[in-house]
Amino acid sequence: MNLISVPKLLRDRYSVVAHPQNVFVQRRGRTVGTAYHAEED
Repeated sequence: MNLISVPKLLRDRYSVVAHPQNVFVQRRGRTVGTAYHAEED
C-alpha cells in the first residue's frame, strides 16, 4: 500500500509541474535549454 501511495503523490506533483514547465519549454526552448546545461555543469 505504501508503494502505491508514493508514486501516486509523485505523479500528482509531477503532473502539476509538468503542465507549467511544458508551456515554458515550448515558449522558451532556447532559454530553458541553456539553463539546463548550466545546471548540469
